Amino acid sequence: MFPYFSSRRIVCLFALGMSLATPLVRAQNMDVEVPRVLKNIEFYQDELVVVHEGLIFHALPDSPHYTLRALMGDPKGAAKGLIFDFGNVEMSGKLYFGFIPEGDSRHPLPVYFKTTADILGGRSFINIQDQLAGRYAMVNWEKTGRGPLGYRVADSNGNLLYDGKISFRGSGPFEVDVSCVSGPFVNLVQPEGATISFETNRAVAAAVIVDGRTFRESAPATRHEIALTGLAPDSLYSYQIQYGENTSQAYSFRTAPLPGTRKPFTLAYASDSRNGQGGGERNLYGANYYIVKKIMALAHYRQSAFMQFSGDLVEGYLGSTDEIRLQYANWKRAIEPFAHHMPVYISMGNHEVLLREFGGRTEKGVFRFEVDRFPYETESSEAVFAEMFVNPTNGPESEDGASYDPQKRRVNFPTYKENVFYYTHDNVAVIVLNTNYWFTPS
Repeated sequence: MFPYFSSRRIVCLFALGMSLATPLVRAQNMDVEVPRVLKNIEFYQDELVVVHEGLIFHALPDSPHYTLRALMGDPKGAAKGLIFDFGNVEMSGKLYFGFIPEGDSRHPLPVYFKTTADILGGRSFINIQDQLAGRYAMVNWEKTGRGPLGYRVADSNGNLLYDGKISFRGSGPFEVDVSCVSGPFVNLVQPEGATISFETNRAVAAAVIVDGRTFRESAPATRHEIALTGLAPDSLYSYQIQYGENTSQAYSFRTAPLPGTRKPFTLAYASDSRNGQGGGERNLYGANYYIVKKIMALAHYRQSAFMQFSGDLVEGYLGSTDEIRLQYANWKRAIEPFAHHMPVYISMGNHEVLLREFGGRTEKGVFRFEVDRFPYETESSEAVFAEMFVNPTNGPESEDGASYDPQKRRVNFPTYKENVFYYTHDNVAVIVLNTNYWFTPS
């Protein structure tokens, strides 16, 4: 689904899915609080259970197939290249790799080398010195002593699991450099500014340079959201992110027009990009990388001012926060080459849910109970979504404080921050709802 809209007097309302839940009991000597609104979940013999019709149903294990932290591979420098450790001695597969020619293209992507590196016993090795030298040293690393690498992790059946990037320095021995491992993304574009977000592999005080001015963070971090201010409306700006010694990348974006300008523009809308059938990039562990990249290319070709993507980004329906982070990371990599330059506003669908699940067999059959994952502040579907994306924060706080809130001074509901919001572009207002808020089908 990918229509285009010309601007007139429009109010757009985008949402996907539907759900609502029912009704903090502190268990002694336990680290997790059960929100009081979940009235039949409690601790029994130090285990979280559901009590239903006098029967006890135990929590199902939250064991992820893969996690973002593991599949990033914890790269380390070696005499001739980089060593990757995926943390699972039973893991085997292939590691695709190649240089990212930043600066050669408006939308830089890795140029994968003609051979792959084997993953054996959960480890792999990229031989930079012997394989990526001479005529293959396309980023001139032999002269500069540094370079950016893209890599893809595939399992023994050829299924793609993770799309990553890392920077190195040296000419043998090598070491991992300060790296931009996600982004940069243009967010929250206004007539007089925007926010640039990205992630680095280690904590640094990063900066963004635009229009001759430097916007610098006050403290080191790995997640960076740097607000740019004082810019002119409807103007094209080049920007450069800095995140280490002599380490930077340069892109561009256009600020929004002043309200009431009524200059024609195009906006793009799409939804539902979870993994599909057909192999390859149609399923990059949770995300249909293939179709997302084509959608973004078309939106950029049509010179869209922004993209609204409304839910079902990934396969989801998971119990592990780090596993859904992996799926989100793959989705973000698909939009990244184009989202360097244009904002993408993202809302939740039912597939973005994170669950605590309980189950068991009785004389009446198999029972299964699912609730939005808690603690709500850190592990709910909404909290992890807000962590992974940058959206406006002008929506309501949560359902806490409502007439049906059982504890006025405790958190009993997930946040609305960055999953219910609005934004404007000239004479168009876009209101984003979350009809999957507090997804608790049981």
